[in-house]
Amino acid sequence: MTTESIVTLIGYLVWPGLLAFVVLYFRQNIADLIDRIQSLEGPGDVKVSFDKRKVEQIVEEGKKENAPAQVVAERIVEQAVVDPKELRILRALFGEDGRQLRQFLGSYYRDALASLVAKGYVKKDGRDFYLTDQGKKATRAYLSNLLQEESQ
Repeated sequence: MTTESIVTLIGYLVWPGLLAFVVLYFRQNIADLIDRIQSLEGPGDVKVSFDKRKVEQIVEEGKKENAPAQVVAERIVEQAVVDPKELRILRALFGEDGRQLRQFLGSYYRDALASLVAKGYVKKDGRDFYLTDQGKKATRAYLSNLLQEESQ
């Protein structure tokens, strides 16, 4: 190995090492920050909000059932509140065998509809939109949570 290749190798190893050091050094601060997160926004206008009480409840239920972490994580994702515009579209499609959704094609809902298609919750076939199986599952979970909240 030449000196130049050793320097290049060290250059490649410095950033991951530095990142690991920062994460380990500030792990308590990062954990506190993650604890305070109530919503996340991502690319494609993806917006997700978490109810801390529900997340804690799901984790406790998972511990009681001795459920695998993957199952608990899926339950948390299912209960996550998506963008209110997305929820309106999901409710409009729930129980339908396809709709044209003309009212949701305007600029106000366009990004939300595109986000649902990208997530695989909604499928477009010709001029009609349909809920996929994943979309039906997410909508059922959302509506069940909504009805449980109303009854309490």
